[in-house]
Amino acid sequence: MTARDQYEHWAPTYDEDTARLGWVAPAELIAAASAHVAPASWQSVVDLGVGTGQASAPWRDAGARVIGVDVSQAMLEQAARGDGRFFALVEHDLDCGLPESVLRHGGVDLILSCGALHFVRDLAALLRAARAVLVPAGVVAFTYIPEQGRSFGPHTRVHATAEVGDWLEQAGMRVLEHREFIAYHGDDGPVRYALAVARDAREPVA
Repeated sequence: MTARDQYEHWAPTYDEDTARLGWVAPAELIAAASAHVAPASWQSVVDLGVGTGQASAPWRDAGARVIGVDVSQAMLEQAARGDGRFFALVEHDLDCGLPESVLRHGGVDLILSCGALHFVRDLAALLRAARAVLVPAGVVAFTYIPEQGRSFGPHTRVHATAEVGDWLEQAGMRVLEHREFIAYHGDDGPVRYALAVARDAREPVA
């Protein structure tokens, strides 16, 4: 089963199931990003792997123009049934880079991704693409799965934290926060994720 198939099947019960598992990754990412990006301060946000919209809620609440991107049409339908405050919801496979709607728009203040980038084949390339559409001093905040003493499914890619930090720096980003946390408790124990918040190293336009 591909990641797309998994989430197409999971979409109707995703919020309930993740709550039962103690899924805290959206809250952890929101707290980390908000420490560097006040929800009301920037108005253009892209949520990669948006799912039901858990991670971008504070920016939608603040009136930002949020574009949600996901490989699963069923997850996008769940997002649309929620608060309905997305500027756009785009079905797109991140293995193909960023969608044309995001590339064409550019000028993005904040790019978020929670629980999605561990499915991307070339995370370094995606981080470079993300930086290219940010405004000067724009921010990327995302989770990924770090190396740990357990196995994951065949479509999941794990990364060393040092490796991800190097990719961010090579993409022209300055790392603001980078740490691991317990994202949820599976049948065989706690599962660690990592989050990173990085700012485009260019100076903002006066």
